[in-house]
Amino acid sequence: MAVNEDIRIKIDLFNHPKFQELEEEHGAGVCLRLFQLWGAVARFKPDGILTGWTVRTIARQAGAEKSEAESLVSALVDSGFLDFDGQVYSCHDWADHQPWAAGVKDREKWAKKMNQKKIEKRRRLQLAKIEQTDTGTGTETDTETGTETDTATGTVTDTPHHLSNSLPTPVPKPKPAPKPTHRAPDEISQVINDYREILEPVGFLPLNRVYLSDKTAIRAALGLGCGEEPRSASELREYFVSLKARAGDSSLMKSGQVGLKTILKPENIRDLENGAWADIDQSKPKPKNQTERVLDMIEKERRLQCRA
Repeated sequence: MAVNEDIRIKIDLFNHPKFQELEEEHGAGVCLRLFQLWGAVARFKPDGILTGWTVRTIARQAGAEKSEAESLVSALVDSGFLDFDGQVYSCHDWADHQPWAAGVKDREKWAKKMNQKKIEKRRRLQLAKIEQTDTGTGTETDTETGTETDTATGTVTDTPHHLSNSLPTPVPKPKPAPKPTHRAPDEISQVINDYREILEPVGFLPLNRVYLSDKTAIRAALGLGCGEEPRSASELREYFVSLKARAGDSSLMKSGQVGLKTILKPENIRDLENGAWADIDQSKPKPKNQTERVLDMIEKERRLQCRA
């Protein structure tokens, strides 16, 4: 239990009217008793409330004789250094004048809390150290006897008493699988490589640089979080092979104006898988905008397919 060892006294106390009045009426000896009483209060009643203290108790803690008890307590009450509510005595404005002494219990609670955190942290560090040791050496702990057996040699070693009784038995962690030195390409990279290998040589728009929009189109075709029908990279490769076989019969496909983003639109994939995009008449006037021109050609090709 924490106990106060000192009190704080302001340097202008001796010039305070209450202190001067107490010294003039009752002498310097009473002022000395007041200091001694404050020290006892800080030690035994740090909140400043003298619960259970009688007039004789207050006088005894102040170092006064039994015959001086009534006069001493009366003088301290009259001068305003002690308050009395009819039942309990208390030091006047104790928490304001002695905040350090009044907060000793709060500091004790805080110190216990911090000490408990340090103990828990030390226990966690000890447990982690034991787990690392057991994982590296392959030891098993007997929970009943507090001994460790080396799984490789079968020898028994003693475990320290404070570790075997206060800490739970650590479970060895499995060793992580070795990381592969060469990682296989992901599906997006595989689709890009298949496009360059299969469709670029037959006249499709070259994919010199891969932009974010190209990867977004591939993700949509693969159904990666886009709400579309999921297709694997191998299915898209078969789709590219079918387009290559039909590129010779379609002037649009081998015109160099159809690129990866166009053929990977979900609606275009469905149409192309159903046999759309036959050859069309390109002698008619076309819009100036390249995108509009391609879309217009696609729409005309669909209409011709529907008529057929």
